[in-house]
Amino acid sequence: MIVEIEPLHKVVQCEEGEGLLDVLLRENVPISYSCKIGNCGMCEVEPFDLFEAGRRQRPRLMPSRKRYLACQRNVVKDIGVRLPVGRPVVNVPFQYLQASITSLCEIAPGVHRVDFDSGRKSVRFLPGQKFALSLSWGHSPLLMPANSPGKSTLSFLIDSEVQKALLEELRDKTSEGQKKIELVGPIGNAYFVRDDSVDVLVCAIGTGVIAARSIVETLAEEECTRPLKLLLDPSSASAHLVDEICDLCSSHLPQAEVMIVSDWKHALPSQQRMAGMHVDMVDFIQHNHANIKAEQAFVFAPSCALIAMKMSLIAAGFEANAVFIENADINFIEEENVDVS
Repeated sequence: MIVEIEPLHKVVQCEEGEGLLDVLLRENVPISYSCKIGNCGMCEVEPFDLFEAGRRQRPRLMPSRKRYLACQRNVVKDIGVRLPVGRPVVNVPFQYLQASITSLCEIAPGVHRVDFDSGRKSVRFLPGQKFALSLSWGHSPLLMPANSPGKSTLSFLIDSEVQKALLEELRDKTSEGQKKIELVGPIGNAYFVRDDSVDVLVCAIGTGVIAARSIVETLAEEECTRPLKLLLDPSSASAHLVDEICDLCSSHLPQAEVMIVSDWKHALPSQQRMAGMHVDMVDFIQHNHANIKAEQAFVFAPSCALIAMKMSLIAAGFEANAVFIENADINFIEEENVDVS
């Protein structure tokens, strides 16, 4: 059997029935993995037909094809797989943390922040990776940390209108004297490559601003000098994060440029505003495309806005490789079958 690996332009041989992840690791292919049993989702690859035309290239700014986990596939025929782009290789085992709730407070209407202290420096994580909580009901919630990695305290944001049951249980545990909760992580793929050699643009709409803050804090933690442009269009639930992003950039990332769509709207001539002109991020890109050139882009937006964002970037002559992530993928809470019992 043979396995063709893109974008490495590499072909390797293996035995029939051999596990795909085992083959990739044996051949020193740079791929993320953690649990090797299908829970973490880090070894995701994109299959392709060995005989399809143009298999070595994927059109830019286009949605990816169907993917699967390498640890869950055996090689039973000659196949081709494409490694994910825009995701760093992170090979770490799950870490189980007994953490106490140190703070639970409302930081904006409908948004609560909860801080857990594990008492020891936790495993490093990257933007996009999540932690599971062991609770007494249903599935284990997955939460994306809202603070920088490598600290003993992990902070999470909770949509208190949607996740009322979770918030109530956390309040109960706080009243019980900071009873410990088991955390497991990091889980899942990261979505940001730290590479100081290229300019990057981060577009964030609505709760996607949470992802932008996570990226900024990660870069600030490492005193990164990477050229960074942030284009933000926050929702009411994420507006409070904009000031934090600006403060982090001014203190630690002086080369970063923050552009806020609402500020641009207020700067328009009064007759345009009074005419009821609808201004959103697509409008901003179309009017300011000369200032947003970059070699790499990450777009965090609702699914209804993704197509418009793609078309707007193409129309603006944006030639970078872009990663598009729906807000649902970086929202406050997700319910998945993650066993932390």
